[in-house]
Amino acid sequence: MNATATEPLLSLPARLGWVLGKSFIYGDNGADAPTDQDLKFMPALECGLNLSGEYEGIVLDLKSLLESACKPGGYFLLNCECGIADDAGIDERIFVQHPSSSTIVWELDIQGLRSVLVKEAWFTQQEGYVRLIFDRSQYEADLLRMVTLVRQENSALELDQVLPNDYGFTEYLLALDGDIPFAAEPVLPPGSHLEFRVEGAEFCWLDGKWRFDLPSGLFPRWEVNQAFKKWIDFVQRGFAIEGAARPLEASQFYLLDENCRAACDAAGNELARMLQKSFDESWPPSQITVSYSPCLLSAIT
Repeated sequence: MNATATEPLLSLPARLGWVLGKSFIYGDNGADAPTDQDLKFMPALECGLNLSGEYEGIVLDLKSLLESACKPGGYFLLNCECGIADDAGIDERIFVQHPSSSTIVWELDIQGLRSVLVKEAWFTQQEGYVRLIFDRSQYEADLLRMVTLVRQENSALELDQVLPNDYGFTEYLLALDGDIPFAAEPVLPPGSHLEFRVEGAEFCWLDGKWRFDLPSGLFPRWEVNQAFKKWIDFVQRGFAIEGAARPLEASQFYLLDENCRAACDAAGNELARMLQKSFDESWPPSQITVSYSPCLLSAIT
């Protein structure tokens, strides 16, 4: 039986907003004037929630934001300025939907982004997610404003990087000639087949080849990520299993309990169904197929 859709705890209209932060780099000769600068866009979204967190190193990730305007999926849109989200206590991506040609939607896991939402103490005691709804044309216009600010600041004082730094991204921004073309594209190429199948040390396959990255980067919906975690909890790699009665391959997956095989398959089928539905509902339609193959792993108990 298909699970009932989980409603967001809050659903809010939103607009991108930021406070521009700067830090300066000085030459080795001790000159008073700075030689370069770093920029960071600190979150100040217009949505009725304070997303700045307590840690001043939380920033808007401009590279991911630009990608999110073009295709749905899971992104670290709020990131640590060092580029490693964990360092700012951010444990989950933000899941981005494109439900229509005029709307972009974010879904934020409350506990996974608790470090961002910590100033909303009444809210962080709950499980679930919040939905932020953006007007696409305004979203794109605000991103262009951010890019324009980067260019202007570079004209005033040469940029070293825009945080979180991604190799070559600052150079890409400065090399742009004119406006950015926000061309809609699916999260995977049309005609792709994504399969969830636990085999050996792998669990996700794209067009018959194992996919190295965690699949959460493909998820447009919070519910899909929850379904994935429910399914993958039925299995474990050998190195994480203690007290097994027989030797285990460290990197290989094992079913934790034979009595849970049917429940594992039910969870896997539900994951595939929910992800297929979210792909089909994206604008424009993705033409991606999703499937699940039954678990054939050896069981520990």
